[in-house]
Amino acid sequence: PLPGELHKNGWMEINCPMDSAILHKRYEEKFKIYKKTMCPVYHFSKVRYLYFQMTIELLKKYGDVYLVRLPTSSRMKQMEDTLMPDFDKKIEFLSTELNVPYFNFINSCSNYVTTDGNHLYKDYSRIVSKQIADSIIISKKNKF
Repeated sequence: PLPGELHKNGWMEINCPMDSAILHKRYEEKFKIYKKTMCPVYHFSKVRYLYFQMTIELLKKYGDVYLVRLPTSSRMKQMEDTLMPDFDKKIEFLSTELNVPYFNFINSCSNYVTTDGNHLYKDYSRIVSKQIADSIIISKKNKF
C-alpha cells in the first residue's frame, strides 16, 4: 500500500515516488493487469447505464448534478476508447436528456500527470479540481 493521508474534505492524498523508473514500472504493471483481467471481460452494460441514469435523476432531486470525465494518461484513454468507443456519445446523450452538464477533460490528457496511468498526481488533481469548479461557475452563469 502507498502511504497516504485522508483529509477532512475527503481527499485521500497518496504520496508516491514519481521518478521516471518507478513511474514507468507502475504504468506497466497497471496496463498489464488491465489488459489481462479487465479488457477481456469489460463491455457496455445496458443495466448499469439505466441505473446510472436513475442515479442522476435521484440526485437531481437534492441539488445540482454534474457529470465529469477526468483526464488519464493517453495510453489509458486509448484503452478506454478501444473498450467503448462511443462512451462520450452515451454520456453526452444523458447530459442532454437529463439536462445536466458534462465536463469532459479526457482529451487534454497531455496537460496532466498520473501516478499509474489513471490516477492523477496530487498537484494535477488540484488543477483539474479548479477547472471543474470554474466549469460549474460558467455553467451556472450560462443557465440564466
